[in-house]
Amino acid sequence: MRNVRPSSDPPLPAAPAAADAPLTAPRRPTRAVRVGTVQVGAGAPVSVQSMTCTPTRDAAATLTQIAELAELGCEIIRVAVPDRAAVAPFGRIVAGSPLPVVADVHFDYRLALAALDAGAACVRVNPGNIARREHLRAIARRAAACGAPVRIGVNSGSLEKDLLERHGAPTPAALVESALRHCRFFEDEGCAALKVSLKSSRVAATVAACRLFAGQSDLPLHLGVTEAGTLRSGIVKSAVALGALLLDGIGDTLRVSLTAPPREEILAGIGILEAAGLRPARPEIVSCPTCGRTQIDLVGLVAAVEAEPASRPPGVSSRPCGSRSWGASSTAPARRARPTLAWPAARARPRSSGTARSSAPCPSPRCCVSSSPNCTACCRDPGGRPAPRVADGGGRGRDRGGRAYPRPAAVRRASLLSSRSQSTELATAAQRSQSAAPRLTVEKACCRKGT
Repeated sequence: MRNVRPSSDPPLPAAPAAADAPLTAPRRPTRAVRVGTVQVGAGAPVSVQSMTCTPTRDAAATLTQIAELAELGCEIIRVAVPDRAAVAPFGRIVAGSPLPVVADVHFDYRLALAALDAGAACVRVNPGNIARREHLRAIARRAAACGAPVRIGVNSGSLEKDLLERHGAPTPAALVESALRHCRFFEDEGCAALKVSLKSSRVAATVAACRLFAGQSDLPLHLGVTEAGTLRSGIVKSAVALGALLLDGIGDTLRVSLTAPPREEILAGIGILEAAGLRPARPEIVSCPTCGRTQIDLVGLVAAVEAEPASRPPGVSSRPCGSRSWGASSTAPARRARPTLAWPAARARPRSSGTARSSAPCPSPRCCVSSSPNCTACCRDPGGRPAPRVADGGGRGRDRGGRAYPRPAAVRRASLLSSRSQSTELATAAQRSQSAAPRLTVEKACCRKGT
């Protein structure tokens, strides 16, 4: 060994123990904004919101949908006000809604004024499509007079032309510049109750914009990925973007935008908060992804457990598993309850010799084509070593009693010897098995761990 001269550099500080390392960053301090009865920011719990998809003119259908979303856990609801004909029904929706109602307005500033007069708890405006300063000034002053906050919603698809020319594209820096510009304008007009959203259809741009804004302002942030897509792709995008920001301590309210029924947005939003450790509302279900060792309908079982979470008290962790590997173990901290699936008790099998396998057929038809623990009953000797397979003329493996193991042709072909080293190894194993049959064809043992 060569002599190594000790370094003169000071030693590096020891890494913090895993138990001492924080799991998430501290929540970003922000101003408090009240949307109806719900506080947003200033350390309040991250609220989940959605948007109705019924025609606003149909107040009854919209109120029915709002009630369903409220039952699922929605805390703030947004309703579109697309034209003047929707203003009167919007007022009835505000009066009958169990949730604070945010008016979603585009293009026509007069719709925002009418929605505020109808009792909207908040108004969402996109400064990119309401360009005139006097129109934005009218909204700011009316919102301040009504005591309603304004959400400044900046999207990559509706960025101002001067910012696009300066930055060349709707970059995160361009989104932040647009948001700060309009926030200063609204504050100068006396409207200080603001919350901001910076959304892009690209996950990385959304995360970068929100992080950049969080370092320059204390206004509460509404998180979301605009035009996220269908149920599957939209949840994936939202989980990545919102999860990254929430773990950074950024975000005060959120919406998971999906091309799907609004109920899916609520379930996904609550799930993201639970995964980030910010919403311990429902029982946690921990289940394995299934493999060749699974012996039950685990997918159906987990679906049944997940379908009725209200039947179990909060804080319960259900850990269904169909495999011996994890069914009886747990690395999680102590829980109030931890239902697991019991592994079937192993049955002892008589052996005629030290290396002979059982004469009884294998209880699992797939035992010899997977890594099932049941293979210890028919494919291994008492020492745990793989025993050789004996092939008859039809290519089917047989045990010492002459019974054939059902083996698919594809697996049988894959198990044939492919090299001289495998042949030598298995020939040695055949000698250990003390097989007396002449001219045996020894097949590759298929039940080794990991095959």
